[in-house]
Amino acid sequence: MGLFDATRITVAFAIVYSTALFLQIVTKQRVIIQHKNSNKPFDRYTSPSLRHVDRLVGNMIEWALVFLPLLWCLAVCDRLDTVAVRSSWMYVFCRAVYVILVMVHGVASSGRNKMLWISTLPAYGCLIVLMVKAVPLLWVET
Repeated sequence: MGLFDATRITVAFAIVYSTALFLQIVTKQRVIIQHKNSNKPFDRYTSPSLRHVDRLVGNMIEWALVFLPLLWCLAVCDRLDTVAVRSSWMYVFCRAVYVILVMVHGVASSGRNKMLWISTLPAYGCLIVLMVKAVPLLWVET
């Protein structure tokens, strides 16, 4: 386990992220066409359809900045063991489920998105596992 596993996991994450971007682009184009056909002014920031996909992509970016450094810290330090690899794959799976859940259920403006917890809470658990393994590597000499 090591760099090859981290590379595969990163590519899988990139595919999930690219799917979210693709959905954002498709949704935006659909909403623009709907507005043109109805002669309504288009404002992406007040469109409920775009709010969902914009939050989806934003959330993917926000958490990528936590996940990917932890994964690569473990890989570069040759500490990407079975638990870390499985946690990383589970994290990518949870992110894929998150994409589906947002597209089906949307994102509540209140922030209370109980359906999204199905993927969000296990994803947080995966990140905690990676943090517990990675953070000490940066400050504890081995």
